Formats: sequence, C-alpha cells, structure tokens
Amino acid sequence: MSNTSATNISELLSIPGNNICADCHASNPKCVSTRYGIFICQNCSKYHQSLINGHECIKSIDNNSFTSYNLDLLKRVGNENSNKYYEYSLPSNFKRPDPN
Repeated sequence: MSNTSATNISELLSIPGNNICADCHASNPKCVSTRYGIFICQNCSKYHQSLINGHECIKSIDNNSFTSYNLDLLKRVGNENSNKYYEYSLPSNFKRPDPN
C-alpha cells in the first residue's frame, strides 16, 4: 500500500463507526467494501465476496492500494452513514451476526 493510501486509511478508520465492522461490529476491521464504502472484518468480507462481483469490491486495508475514488467513497459513506441507510427498517430486536 502506498504511504498516501496508508495515511488516508488510518484517517478514515479514526472516523466514529469506522473502527468496527459495519455488519457484525467486530473491532479493528481489516477490509473495505469499495462497492458500499464501508469497513468490514475478514469474516464478513467472505459474505460480501459471495455477492455478485463481490470479490472485485473487497480489499484488504493492509495489502491493497486505493484509488482516490475508493478513498473518497469511504470518506463520504463510512459505516455509520451506510448503516443508517441500509438498516433503517430493521426491527428493534434485530440480532447482528456474531463477530466470531
């Protein structure tokens, strides 16, 4: 990963909500979905990869370089905004996937 990408990813991870997986809330997510602009853990990334063309949209934060478009999407969307949008109609008793 280039130094610029590493710096930007570190900054983006410091935004509230991005330090946990958008799906299961595991701490220290190690992947991003460049389709949805979210940070996810490695376990949840497997499910995202199973989506249509999902394998093309999942990147490890440690082993990939990110385009300015990828970084901008992560900055504009992020985990909190994404969850507000996609989870707005979940029932109050919704049980998140277990991080393990």
